[in-house]
Order: sequence, then structure tokens, then C-alpha cells
Amino acid sequence: MTQDSNNWFAIPEQKTKWLIKGLITTDDNASFVGKPKSGKSTAIRNLIASVVLRRPFLGREVVPTYSQVLYLHIDRKDRKHQVASDLRHLGITEDEKDQVLLLTEEDFLREWTFEERCDWLIEKVNEFLPDLIIIDLLLQFIKTKKGVNDYDNMIEALAYIQDRLKDAGYEGALVMSLHARKAVSEDVGDSILGSTAIRGSIGTGLYFRQYKKQKQYTVESDQTQRDPALGELEETIVNRDSTTGVITLGARFEDLKREEKKDEGALRRQKLYNCIVRNPDRTVEELAEALSMSKKTVLPLLDALEKSNLIYSTGEGKKGDPKKWLADIAPSNVSNAQVEGVCSK
Repeated sequence: MTQDSNNWFAIPEQKTKWLIKGLITTDDNASFVGKPKSGKSTAIRNLIASVVLRRPFLGREVVPTYSQVLYLHIDRKDRKHQVASDLRHLGITEDEKDQVLLLTEEDFLREWTFEERCDWLIEKVNEFLPDLIIIDLLLQFIKTKKGVNDYDNMIEALAYIQDRLKDAGYEGALVMSLHARKAVSEDVGDSILGSTAIRGSIGTGLYFRQYKKQKQYTVESDQTQRDPALGELEETIVNRDSTTGVITLGARFEDLKREEKKDEGALRRQKLYNCIVRNPDRTVEELAEALSMSKKTVLPLLDALEKSNLIYSTGEGKKGDPKKWLADIAPSNVSNAQVEGVCSK
């Protein structure tokens, strides 16, 4: 080894080049991860439209002035005509259609090996010269004998795709969609279905979730490259305009949960107050039973109402003289507005 060949110290720093400001770099290996119906395919098509039309994606600026997208759509739940309809709905016109090369499983032979599929993909890349490649879904493109949970197998498969693209001179971003596990992990990056080798091969992960009861969709990011000012994307509500199909970010999901918790607490205090008005002179155990709440839940509610001078108690709270609660309506002439104000604290 010569001295020059080991001169790593002289390698200059390179400025990060963003495809999507603070989210996806121009040479990223990124993933859109989520369970079925979590919104990842909708997000992918929004990404395509944003890159082609140069409009923000999830509130982040699209940096390049012109980009071509190779979209390999092999998620069979949506047929090609549905995908085309979605892209038109998102605003891509006939004038921009040549910036998107839409390919499906119908464009290659199903019996091809993984290596043959990569040969075909490289051929399309050399013909179209894209700036962004999207494979949706990745694991329907990769054919593995040992399955997605085999670490060495997945490392080799992902490295093979990346190396083939690099050898072909491709310098753009690769975005892959992946399914998430059934179980939700505290570490969002562990939610990818399959071996941890998949996560380790990805620079940026966007994780999509659906909360059916709340009828909410969310997204958050797990990134290697970050913009110091923007940071990673915390779990945030994703809103979709029914007219345009464009998705945008709403409130942080944690803020929404906090507000829902406050609303739930206010509702419980209101129910307790109303119960005491209608059923005065009751013990905490009797109030808890009447409201189908635990004593542990009722006690702090009583304390909040008492501190606000809406209720008072009698009795010492001892055996033979239990503490009972009454609403102090007549002396203080409590109004509905006062009750609502206390219950919203």
C-alpha cells in the first residue's frame, strides 16, 4: 500500500445535497415503511408529484429544478390504471408525463431470478437516466431463497442492488417501500418487516401509521443525514386533501394525544360534578361505583373540584364518620360557565 492510497485524512468534506430539504438526500437509500393501508403508497405518489412539479413534500422544499422519476410499481393491490389516475389527480399533466417512467410487474418476466431483474432494472436506468428510483414494494422485487428474516441474505441482496446501480453510474436517490411488522416497537426503526439488515442498509426511513379508532394517519422519520435547523420529523398527523389528493402535515401526534387526555379529564370532572349535584352526600366509593370509575381515578377529580370551590365534604373520613361530598350550589350560585371553566383546566 502506497502512502497516497491511505491518505484518507485529505478527503474533503462534501456539502449535503438534498432532494427533499432536510429529509431525503439526492443520493439516499430511503424507505417508506408501514402496514397495509397506512398511507405509504399515497405518500410515494405524492413524492413523485412533488419532485416533478417542484412543490413541497410533507412541508419540506424540493431542491432540484428538474428531476426524472423511474417508478417501479409492483404492489399488486393497485393496478397500473389506478396508479396513473392517482398521478394525474395529483397534478401531473401530459406536459410532465415524460418525467415519469411507470413500470409494473407486467414489464418483466415473473420467473426471472433476482439477478436477471437487476439486469433489467439497470437497462431501464441507462435508457431513462432518472434522478430518483422508486421500488414499491421492494420485497416483491427481491427474490430470496432464505426469506426476509435471514440477515446475510438480505445484506447481500440490498448491497447487490446498490452496487449494481453504482457500477452503472447512477448517482440519484433510491426509495423503497417496505411492510411493517404487526407489533409496534418503541424504536420505530425496528418496525420494518424482516431482518435488521434492511434497516442497516437504509439512510432515511419514513414510517407511516394508521390509527383506526382516531381515524388518523401519521408519519415520522429516522435519518442518518439531518438538517441542523429542521432535525428529524417527529410523529405527526398526515392530512390528505380530498380534492387534490395532496398530503400535508398537521399537528404533532403527541400534542394531539395530550389534548385528548385533557379533554377526557375535563369530561370526567364534569360527570363527577353532575353526579354530586344529583346525588349529594355520597362517599368516594359510592361516587366511583355510580360513575363506573376506580377510586384511584375519582380521588384526584374530587381534589380538583374542591380546590375550585365547587364541592365540599362533610365527615372526618374515619370509621363511623366517612367523608361525604356535596356540591356547593346555593351559597356560591355556581353557573354553567364556571363549571365548564373548571372542568377544562
